[in-house]
Amino acid sequence: MIHSVEEFLEIMEREDVIGYRFALDEASEEVWLEIIERCPEHLRNVAMNKNLPLTVIELLSTNQNEEVRYWIANKRATPSYILDKLASD
Repeated sequence: MIHSVEEFLEIMEREDVIGYRFALDEASEEVWLEIIERCPEHLRNVAMNKNLPLTVIELLSTNQNEEVRYWIANKRATPSYILDKLASD
């Protein structure tokens, strides 16, 4: 479990990002929101995570970066009302 932005950044630095192990890590909604706010360069990595809370999925579904929206659209956990919006993207 990721407990802070600093821990997330450590994972990003040491992980073989190509292996996407970080995509399985869990974090609280508060930690995800802080990562999004403080580390916009990692939004794609956040969007790839398979354990995001709905509020984070909703937030990232409106991000200007199309790659971030792509990862949100491909999540099993993304609700149909978000997918409907992203379908015309």
